[in-house]
Amino acid sequence: MRVLIAYDGSECADAAVVDLRKAGIPNDAEVLLAHVIDTGASISADPERQAGGNCKQPSKSDLRNGKALTHNAFRWMESNYPGWSSSREVLWGSPATVILEKAHSWHPDLIVVGSHGRSLTGRVFLGSVSLKLAHEAPCSVRVVRSGSIGKGPIRIVAAIDGSSQAREVIEQLSRRVWPRETEVHLVSVVESMVPVAVPLPAAGWEGTLANLQDSPQAQRDRFQQIATEFRAPLEHAGLIVSEALVEGNPKHELIEEAKRWKADSIFVGARGLGRLEKLLLGSVSEAVLKHASCAVEIVRRS
Repeated sequence: MRVLIAYDGSECADAAVVDLRKAGIPNDAEVLLAHVIDTGASISADPERQAGGNCKQPSKSDLRNGKALTHNAFRWMESNYPGWSSSREVLWGSPATVILEKAHSWHPDLIVVGSHGRSLTGRVFLGSVSLKLAHEAPCSVRVVRSGSIGKGPIRIVAAIDGSSQAREVIEQLSRRVWPRETEVHLVSVVESMVPVAVPLPAAGWEGTLANLQDSPQAQRDRFQQIATEFRAPLEHAGLIVSEALVEGNPKHELIEEAKRWKADSIFVGARGLGRLEKLLLGSVSEAVLKHASCAVEIVRRS
């Protein structure tokens, strides 16, 4: 497994590094800690392209400071995960753009980023960097908030709705390496309100018509079948599985269920079967990403 950590030295970035112990990263993972010096320009993560043309390059002092900024986080990774093949790079440019370009060239399975960071002026942003990565990354993205790392066994909420993206969530959880007593809580939300008129896409959204036509009871029955099916691979991976069917707005109920259950993280597909999904990143996924109090992993097949 390859993991790319977007690190800027902020409190949330430090939390994202520590949160790796709750992300199921295997002991033989290849992990790259990347710090981007924010020059305010969209500059490639390719060193050769950075060094030429009219690129605004940082000073040698900036580069030294950037490397020093990653020192403690990198040493923590080496100390706690000696089996990892760990490396670090200092890049420069517009942080989100550079991380995305690095992801396209390095091909990680997962990008890890703090929910908020800092620019050269110290301004706080969901940040704009984490949100852009969640929307545009070619792989899964894990967004971590400071203060969200709990103690005790790992507790994960997995949002399931029968879509292929939800199935990828289950596959991703099953492939990771988890300590004993890790718990996964499968959550399905039955939407109680049906809109009068919803434009249907021409193609590509599996099950949307069926989802519109289902009664709440039919949705409950279908999600119960899905939860039963998803139990097997998770339990085979040694995870403790529970499930919950709740009624309401998925954007709200997933977050509330995670709070009630004291989850360390929420795993959700980038898109689902929601009736009003319109964005590249599903409306439910984005709402969870913005408002959850714990780590959120947006799952994509890389």
